[in-house]
Amino acid sequence: MLLRGPAASCSLPLAAAVLFGSVGAAAANPAATPPFNTTWFRSFPAKLNLSVVAANGSGGGTTALRWEKPEHFSTIFSYLNKPLPLQKSGSKVTLAMRWRSSGENECPASCYSKGEYCQSKSCQESKCQSKSVNCLSGTGDFRIALLDTSHASGAPIAADNWCPTGVGYGDMTKCLTLSPFDKMRGYDFRIFPHLTADAKHEPGQVPCSIYR
Repeated sequence: MLLRGPAASCSLPLAAAVLFGSVGAAAANPAATPPFNTTWFRSFPAKLNLSVVAANGSGGGTTALRWEKPEHFSTIFSYLNKPLPLQKSGSKVTLAMRWRSSGENECPASCYSKGEYCQSKSCQESKCQSKSVNCLSGTGDFRIALLDTSHASGAPIAADNWCPTGVGYGDMTKCLTLSPFDKMRGYDFRIFPHLTADAKHEPGQVPCSIYR
């Protein structure tokens, strides 16, 4: 599973998924972590601070995966414990995650109050929007991919630093066209955990939009 952006139904036996964030520092890669009790492998650990923390208010010793100050285009990858049986047409998969975002604001309140979403010329010129959590109320998409690994090329991902060139858009795009990803099939889609009901709509930037 790539955490870059959840998926709908498909006719493939999905065995892995990827998560990409757009908002990193070295940390030990934890084994058997939330949300799927699997190991997450970081694309570029020097820029990706991942840890397991107690889930606030959940009780029962529940833990959560904390991704601190993710940089665009940081990515984490995990293999699901067992494949999802989606061989038949009409099969479905449900992916559920609890999400909480917090942080500080470098932008003044005038940038994000009254539905401004830090889009004014003065806020853009100050370049404070990427360092202000309230600016995410109008954007902040995370991209998730559910992938079929049965035709993956080369050796499986088994450690951090599987994209050692960096976290730039071009870096990640190139890494995902190489082994083991180049032969994988599946779906990627976007979620917007920060989005408010009044946020401005942008063409293509819609929750759960499916790209392939």
